[in-house]
Amino acid sequence: MKLQREKRIRLRHAARLNKLVFGVALLWLVTSVLLLVISGIGSTRSDHNDRQNDRTRKDAHQQLFALVDNHAAARASFKS
Repeated sequence: MKLQREKRIRLRHAARLNKLVFGVALLWLVTSVLLLVISGIGSTRSDHNDRQNDRTRKDAHQQLFALVDNHAAARASFKS
């Protein structure tokens, strides 16, 4: 009788431990997925910003080359 009682107590403790382990694993999984989703959204936004920055840099280079070209044309007109 005493052995059966101890066996029931052990089974209850094991069941509680299994529930706890399952709860922690589920919480870890949900947190991981949430972090992946958040980091995916952040990288999408940064890619968009990088494309805009690249376009701005390209425009700045074109303006700089146009400015240099205008100065070169002005110098050539003064020399002749």
